[in-house]
Amino acid sequence: MSPLRVFVGTYTPSGGAAGIYLCRFDEDTLALSVERSCVGGANPSFLDLDPGGRFLYAVNELGYAENGAPRGEVRSFSVDPHTDDIRLLNCQSTLGADPCHLAVHVTSQRLFVSNFRSGSVAVVPIGPDGSLLPAIQCLQHEPPQSDGPAAAQPRAHSVTFSRDGRFAFVADLGLNRIMIYRVDPATGMLERNEPRSLEMVPGSGPRHMALHPNGRWLYIINERNSTIRACGLEARTGALRTLQDIASLPEGFSGKNISADIHLSPDGRFLYASNRGHDSIAIFAVEQDTGLLSRVGHVPCGGTTPRNFMVSPSGAHVLVANQDSGTVVVFLRNPHDGRLEQTGTKVEIPAPVCLKSFTDAEAARRTA
Repeated sequence: MSPLRVFVGTYTPSGGAAGIYLCRFDEDTLALSVERSCVGGANPSFLDLDPGGRFLYAVNELGYAENGAPRGEVRSFSVDPHTDDIRLLNCQSTLGADPCHLAVHVTSQRLFVSNFRSGSVAVVPIGPDGSLLPAIQCLQHEPPQSDGPAAAQPRAHSVTFSRDGRFAFVADLGLNRIMIYRVDPATGMLERNEPRSLEMVPGSGPRHMALHPNGRWLYIINERNSTIRACGLEARTGALRTLQDIASLPEGFSGKNISADIHLSPDGRFLYASNRGHDSIAIFAVEQDTGLLSRVGHVPCGGTTPRNFMVSPSGAHVLVANQDSGTVVVFLRNPHDGRLEQTGTKVEIPAPVCLKSFTDAEAARRTA
C-alpha cells in the first residue's frame, strides 16, 4: 500500500508555536513518524484538504477581542508533493468566533467554516491557486424565541455535504438541530431549505456527521448524551428522516462522557465513534439494506480524550488523535468484522485534535 501523509491539527500554547504537523505512515511496515511541522497560527485545530492534496486549510480557533470583535481566521497552505514543504498562502477572517470546523465543497471552489461560539457559518471562496478570498457570506443561526435567560444559544459545530453538493447539513450543538441548506450552484452561498432542520432528542448536542458512501444515510454523533442518530436522506429535497437513535457507550457505563467524532469504513459496512471520558472507539455494523446500526464492541483508544480519528483510505487502519495524552495511535482494522486491534505504533504530538490524509500515490498522480 502507498504510504500516507497525515496532517495533524493541534491546540497551541501561543501563536508562535508549531501547530500543524505532517506525519508519514507506512501501512505495510506500520512505521509512523513526524516528518515536519509548521507554524499555523494560534490553535490550527481543524483541517481539510482539497481532493488532490495540493492545498491544506486550517481554522484558527480564536474567540472575541476585548472590543467584542470576532477573531476567527482560516488559513490556506500549499503542499509541495516532492519536498513536503508546507507554505502559507494567505489568511482570511471567518467573520465569527472560535471556528472549530471547515469543509471544502465538492466543487473545490468554496470553503465552509463553522464558527462555534458565534453560531454562524462562513462561506469563503477558494482561488485557482488555492488561496482564499474574503468571505462572501456569514449565515447567523438564530436562537428560538424565548423570554427567559436559559434560551438556547447557537453553536455551529460542523458542515457535511450531500454527495452531489446540492445540500449542506450544519450540526448546531447549541440549538440541538441539524440545519439544512441548499448550496446555490451559481454563487456557492447557502440558501434556506424546506424542510429547514431536523430536531434532535432534547439534550443531544449534535457535533459531527458522516455520510454513507451510498449518499442515502447520514449518521450524527451527539456530544452531550453520547448517542448516534442514523437518518435517511432524501436526495431531491435534502430532508432527513430519523431511522434510529443508539448509545455510543457500552451498556452499564455510568461515568462522565462526551462523544466527539464519527467515521465510516470506505465500504460503508462499519461505523466508528469516539468517546471522551470512556476513552474508547465504539464499533457498529451497518445493515446494508436499511442503514440501521448494531453494536460490535468498544476498544480503548490507547490514550485519553480521543478528540478526532481517521480511517485510512485503504480501510486497513484507524489512527486516533488522543488530545490530552498527546499521542496519535495506530489500530489495525479487521475488514470482515470491523474490530480494531492496537498495533503498538504511536507518535507524540502536543494536543492533537484533527487528522487528515492523502497517499503518496495521490501526490504522484497530481504531478504526472
